[in-house]
Amino acid sequence: MVQPGDTLLAIADRFADETVDPETIKAENGLQNDAIELFRLLDVCVDNGINDITGEARGERNAVIVHREVIAQQTKLNELFAGYGIRELLVDGVSGPVTRQRLCAFRLAAGLPVSATDMVAGSEEEQILMATPALPIPFTSAILAERWVLIDRTCQIMFVGEGTQRLTFVFPTSTGMPGFETRDQLRSRAFKFNPALGNGGWHDSLTYRPPRTTRSTATCTSPSTSTEARRSTVPTTCRHRPRAKAAHGSVSSTWTCSSPGSGLPTPEGPCTTVTGSTSPSTSRAAGSRADPEHANR
Repeated sequence: MVQPGDTLLAIADRFADETVDPETIKAENGLQNDAIELFRLLDVCVDNGINDITGEARGERNAVIVHREVIAQQTKLNELFAGYGIRELLVDGVSGPVTRQRLCAFRLAAGLPVSATDMVAGSEEEQILMATPALPIPFTSAILAERWVLIDRTCQIMFVGEGTQRLTFVFPTSTGMPGFETRDQLRSRAFKFNPALGNGGWHDSLTYRPPRTTRSTATCTSPSTSTEARRSTVPTTCRHRPRAKAAHGSVSSTWTCSSPGSGLPTPEGPCTTVTGSTSPSTSRAAGSRADPEHANR
């Protein structure tokens, strides 16, 4: 019962229990601030699962104590997993899915029963967690290989190491979803795929664009030659100016062509594509067997 001159701190100091302090007393009694009413009954047996004023069982634990327990676990997990490439936990006292995944990974590494559940404060496994100086290498047949990867479906976590002496990386991973699970594998050989080997090295696809050119069979015309002469059969270099894509898939284009050294007048006029595809832009103009007017349709 609150006596004249009492404060929450003075009340807490009467008990030789480190869990009893102003914050836990407020949480146990639903107080919003440090103000307390004179002669009010306070429950100072915090986190015992019972409302000591009414005698009824409490449905939830003392929130402040749970918050502190989770902070202690998160801090220790960050200490153990530091340097292995995995993101540091946010130390906020909330045991969410990321914290539970990290607890699961510790259980796997320490040889404890594996589960992605909260860790009960004061339990045997929490005592093991708090007493562990460095993250152990998971005991599995995978570590018999010179280099190994261990993926655990329960924790959705991946360990990478070298033999029995070195743990290299720890990463969160995914083994699929119901109906699309990754198949189990036991000491399967792993290969590193390097896409740069067959692609001329690494590059930024936004700035490294291969040139788009066109190979075409073209009929070139020149105003100064006859119809027969306009059907050039010599190697002809054409400069391409695409216009529009026809319904049947070919590309209608305008070309400027030249045939140096052919002995014929150099045709420099419009060339209409008969067939087209993506390829280098230097083409060989072919003598068309079709009527020139048909070729230009």
